[in-house]
Amino acid sequence: MSDSHFSTVTLRDVLMTVETGSRPQGGSDQSMHGIPSLGGENIRSDGSLDLHNIRRIPEQFYLKMSSGHLHSDDVLINKDGAQTGKIAIYKGEFEQAAINEHCFLLRGGPVIDQNYLYYCLLSQDVQRKIILQITGSAQPGLNQRFFDYVHIPLPPIEEQRRIAEVLDSVDETIQAAKRERDKLVQLRAGLAADLLSGRVRTVVG
Repeated sequence: MSDSHFSTVTLRDVLMTVETGSRPQGGSDQSMHGIPSLGGENIRSDGSLDLHNIRRIPEQFYLKMSSGHLHSDDVLINKDGAQTGKIAIYKGEFEQAAINEHCFLLRGGPVIDQNYLYYCLLSQDVQRKIILQITGSAQPGLNQRFFDYVHIPLPPIEEQRRIAEVLDSVDETIQAAKRERDKLVQLRAGLAADLLSGRVRTVVG
């Protein structure tokens, strides 16, 4: 993307909302009750969200939060810790959800498509730019000033949507392949258990 023929802008130029969240005193928990609270540990390096073992916060605390309420298509970025800079997009998986203090949520203005913003931030070129803005060694992190220093290409909005649609299609293919792989892994595990227990015998030719 560094050789882009499109004009470039800073992230600050296209973002309408940048928020971080919070947790109650004592933190969140993994009970079945309360509002899901996503953090950096829920953002995978491949850009997907890990929605297993979600931590939760009390609904009363959620309602009092002044920022960090998730909306569908919010782009998330891990803002501190060992894996600072990881990106994901939230697709409204829960009726209500929030982020904790370790994430930024990003909402673009009318000049940028949210899915395009996600793929743009996930690209190798922009990830390199983000990494250059990480400060601190003992506790690495990003502050809001990094939005002024990371440039992204900005094609017309219809072109953005076409780019995002193509990349969505590729992602769907990748996810389908992963699901097939998982099925085969489970099949192998079950077959190995049967063979090693003697419940199923190999055929001798």
